[in-house]
Amino acid sequence: VAALVVAVVAWPKGSSSPSPATTIAGPTIQIDQGLAKTGTELFSSKYGCVGCHAVTSLGISGSTAGPDLSRALFAAVPAGTPPTSNPLEKWFSDKGLVNPSSDPDKAATLLVEYIQGPPSSSPVMGPTVQRLKSVAGGDDKWAADVKAIAEFLKKAAVNGN
Repeated sequence: VAALVVAVVAWPKGSSSPSPATTIAGPTIQIDQGLAKTGTELFSSKYGCVGCHAVTSLGISGSTAGPDLSRALFAAVPAGTPPTSNPLEKWFSDKGLVNPSSDPDKAATLLVEYIQGPPSSSPVMGPTVQRLKSVAGGDDKWAADVKAIAEFLKKAAVNGN
């Protein structure tokens, strides 16, 4: 497990770049590199998440049907993404996490919960997850794979800062 200290960069709403005065020292984010590597393979190959999403911070091209997930850990999507394409922001807020970058451990836990069983406010992910659980071979295997995918998304968030 590697501990990384990252800088949290605040991106003003509607901006495609951070304000230079808003970079602050962030909390340590623990990343299990082996699990993140497995998550990369699951995301890109087994589950074909690239059919809807890119993760540009890690050099992973994908469709633009869904948002770029480079900063999903922080519920951040590229500027201009419609609010309906970012249900994570509402999910985190509903769970009491208004600023995910201030508590990346809680954000990671909530991200796992979201991917394992998306809320009704995410109408595209619900049916998608049901299909992916079948690909996984059931709920238990899906839950284990989701933890690896979340670890991969943590790594993406670190690279995206």
